[in-house]
Amino acid sequence: MKFSFGNFYGEMQKRAEVSGIGLTETVYPAHARLPLHAHESSYFCLVLKGAYEEIYAWRRRLCRPATLVFHPAGEAHANRFGKEGGACFNLEFGTKWTERVSAVTSALDSPAQGAGAAAAGLAARLRREFHLMDNLSALAIESLALEIIVETARRRTSKAASQGLPLWLIQAEELIRARFAEPLSLDEIAAAINRHPVSVARQFRRRHGCTIGDYIRRLRLEDARRRLTMTDEPLAMIALACGFSGQAHFSTFFKRATGLTPKQYRETFRAR
Repeated sequence: MKFSFGNFYGEMQKRAEVSGIGLTETVYPAHARLPLHAHESSYFCLVLKGAYEEIYAWRRRLCRPATLVFHPAGEAHANRFGKEGGACFNLEFGTKWTERVSAVTSALDSPAQGAGAAAAGLAARLRREFHLMDNLSALAIESLALEIIVETARRRTSKAASQGLPLWLIQAEELIRARFAEPLSLDEIAAAINRHPVSVARQFRRRHGCTIGDYIRRLRLEDARRRLTMTDEPLAMIALACGFSGQAHFSTFFKRATGLTPKQYRETFRAR
């Protein structure tokens, strides 16, 4: 059965259907206002340019470049773009995809903003395949779509498990978030919260599913993403500000995490 596309308003730049996934890229003029509406299919929206405020379920979220937002089917929302207008890339999932995901997890039954650097990077790579469309792009798009769903679901599941955390673990997380660009050691973190390093490491891995070192790298990556899209800082300056030893180290890590070099990422998402 042929895929039925949703209406994303704006000016459509390109549209395609690949393996039951609808792919649409649209641009919006300055100060565009989209009325309250809903889509029959669940979809991800990757913000490419500009910024907009989205109103949904009596709440608001600000969507900036490199933000990846998930909308479940039937979610009513309205959009208000700023003076720069905007551009978005959307991935709609047909019925078979929805049934396939629902059979495994309910983590995507509600809206999700900020799926993280990894998911946004995967979406950017999928968009590149969308524009390339060679004989392997369909396979790449299907694989990347699955990775985006898995990454988003895992991130939400981890967040849901954060209820009832001990105070010392919350303090450890706050310390790491405040000083992630510094060369922090496990012993230093444990001493600051008066806990044994082994206990801190074990509980942190149980909570986040990764080591403290991996968590710090994730925070550095998120800060780098923000700087690449929101500032004109040179790559070397961003590397040092985010705690990397140099631009080469930063570029290698960034590409491994997102599939794009810092330069490609900036060109894809920064406002023009």
